[in-house]
Amino acid sequence: MSLTAVLGLALGWQSVDAVLAGLGLGIVLAAAFALAGLATRLLRRDTALSYGPFLALGTLVVLIAAPSGHLLG
Repeated sequence: MSLTAVLGLALGWQSVDAVLAGLGLGIVLAAAFALAGLATRLLRRDTALSYGPFLALGTLVVLIAAPSGHLLG
């Protein structure tokens, strides 16, 4: 079973809003990490990053901070 299926199941149990919030937060976290790495020259444009840890962190934040899935409202 893939990680995204497990995370989607965990968030989908809460609501569809939680799924979208977890996915969106994972994307934002990955982008912030990549931009910070590029700005500090610790990463190059061709450096591969794993997406799973960012999705897992986004899911964890949504499950703890906003169980209803509404992070901003």
